[in-house]
Amino acid sequence: ITAANLSTPTISFTSANFTVTPSNSLTVTQANAIDAKNGTGTITATISDTSATSLATLTGSGNAYTIALAAGSAAAADLIAIDAATSVLVDATAVTSITGTAAQIADVRTKVAAGTLSVLNWSATPTDSMTIAQANVIDAINGTGAITATISDTSAASLATLTGTGAYTITVTGAASAANLMLVDAATSVAVNATGITALTGTAAEIDALVAAATAGTINLTGANFTVTPTTSLTVAQAAAIDAKNGTGAINVTISDTATIAQLTALQGKTNGLLSYSSITDTAANLATLSGNTWTVNPFVKNGTNVTVSDAISLAELAAINAVDATGVITAITAAKATLLSAPNAYMVETTNAPPLIITSGMVASVIDAPGSQLIKVAAGGKLILIGSDGNNNIVFQGYTAGQLDVSRSGTTVIFTDHTTQQQIAAIATDDTYGNKQTITYSDGSHVELTLVGSTLALGGTAITTVGNIV
Repeated sequence: ITAANLSTPTISFTSANFTVTPSNSLTVTQANAIDAKNGTGTITATISDTSATSLATLTGSGNAYTIALAAGSAAAADLIAIDAATSVLVDATAVTSITGTAAQIADVRTKVAAGTLSVLNWSATPTDSMTIAQANVIDAINGTGAITATISDTSAASLATLTGTGAYTITVTGAASAANLMLVDAATSVAVNATGITALTGTAAEIDALVAAATAGTINLTGANFTVTPTTSLTVAQAAAIDAKNGTGAINVTISDTATIAQLTALQGKTNGLLSYSSITDTAANLATLSGNTWTVNPFVKNGTNVTVSDAISLAELAAINAVDATGVITAITAAKATLLSAPNAYMVETTNAPPLIITSGMVASVIDAPGSQLIKVAAGGKLILIGSDGNNNIVFQGYTAGQLDVSRSGTTVIFTDHTTQQQIAAIATDDTYGNKQTITYSDGSHVELTLVGSTLALGGTAITTVGNIV
C-alpha cells in the first residue's frame, strides 16, 4: 500500500496495532498521520523531509525512520527531538552548524556517544555561556567545526585545560601562571581578556612569551594591575617589557649575579616589588661610611649576603660589615685581586705590609703573608689562616694560654686547636725560604718560637716530627 493511501484511509483502524512498511518514502505529515492510527505498531520508512525544524515535529517513538538532514544549520533541541523519534541512526553529517543552549548542544554529544546520531564537521554557537567541561564535550564531536561561545570559568589553571581551538570569549581573573595563559591563548581565536589577573608567575622565558602575546593583541592586559614573581631571573629588557604591561602592579626581581650598591639603588627605584639578591661587589667607601667613630653599613648589606670589597678596607670597617652580615661570606681583597680562598663567614687576603691585623670573634682571616714583620692578633672565636709565611711575624692568641691549645702538624702547616671545643683557631703555613720564624704569644704574655729549618719543624725547640703529632 502506498504512503498516500495509508495516510488517508477509507477504512477505520480504531484501536488497531499494526506495523507499517510503505513502498515509498513518507513526508513528516504522512508519518504523523499514520502514527496517529497504528497504535503500538512500528512504522519503518524513509522520511523525505530534510529540514531539522520539520523533522522535529515527528510524533511517536520507537518508529524506524531513516532520516538524513540537509546541509545547513540545525537547533540542538530539534536534533534531540529527531533522535527520540526514531530507532535508526540519524544522519546529521551534512549539518554545518548547531545552535541552542550550551546544555542542549552538549546533549548532542550524549546521542553521538550512544550511536543514535551521526555528525561530522559543524560549528556551534550556544545562546548562553558554557563551562569548560561543556566546551570540551562539544569539541570532541564537532570535527573541524568552530565553537563560538563565552566560557563561564575564569581560572587560568582551569581554562588551560580547554581542548581544540574555538572562538571562545574568555575572561581570566585572579592569580595565573604565564604558561597557563599561553595555553588559554592557544585555545581561542578571540583575544583573551586578562585585565583582571592579580598575580603572575613563571620563568623569564614564559613571561617573555606572554608579553609578546600581549603586544600582538591576542592577550589583553591593558589596565591590568598584577604582581609578577618570576621563577628565574629577568634581564633588564624583560623587566622593562613587563613593567609596561602590569600597570601599578609590582615586579619581584631576583638578581642572578653580583651587583653594586648603585645598581641595587637604581633597581629598587624601578620596582615596587621585592628585590632579591645574594651578593654585592663594591668599594669599601660604598659599603660603609664613617661618622665620627661609628661605621654605618649600607642598608643593602643584609645578613646572609655575600659581600666582596673591591679595594682596600680598614679592619674596623670590615668588623662593622661583619657585625651586620654575620652569616654571609665577606671577602676583602686588594686592587690586585689576589687568588681567593673559600672560608666561612668573613675572610681577608693581605698582599702587602699591613698595620696590626685584629681578627675578631666569628671572623676568619685568610692572610697571604707579605715581607716584613706583621702583628696579628686573634681573639677567642676568631680564626687565622696564614699562607706562605714571608716574614718574622708576631701572632698573638688573645684568648688562650699555652695550656689551652693543642698543636698538630700537616706537612709544613702547624694547626692550633682549642683543647676543649676542638675548634681550629689557626693554621700557619711556614716557609724556610727566608729563614723566618713566627713568634707565638699567649694571653698571659708568654711566647714561644715556631721555626722551620730544612724539614725540621719545631715549636719552642720541640720538634713536631709526624703529621698529627700533638705538642
